[in-house]
Amino acid sequence: MRRTAAPRSSYSQEEAEQAIARLLSGYPAPCTLRFYDDRLNIANSYQVHSRRKRLEVCAILAVTPPTARRAESLSADWLVHNLAYDLHVRRQSARDVDLDYLADRRWMVRVVSRLFELLHLF
Repeated sequence: MRRTAAPRSSYSQEEAEQAIARLLSGYPAPCTLRFYDDRLNIANSYQVHSRRKRLEVCAILAVTPPTARRAESLSADWLVHNLAYDLHVRRQSARDVDLDYLADRRWMVRVVSRLFELLHLF
């Protein structure tokens, strides 16, 4: 049985990259995390179908500055990307998830993500 790390109150970006790399190892295409000025990106995120795995990653991101979102919000946003990829909706851009630090700028993604949160589907 694989143990998960105990939750921490905060991560530096470097610590988050390392912890998430461990969580997302083993997928056919590498899932890599990059921080940008206004968002973070997880390459090949479409491969992560496990709700538990998404929440573990998002729990780390939620306590990594400058992110100011809850893990559930980040995970719901990620789920929207995965569903778009699976449904072949803008598939090339949906294969990687871009998570804005404050909130997604696209109203449609915000609405669907919030709906997923309310229904506990994230």
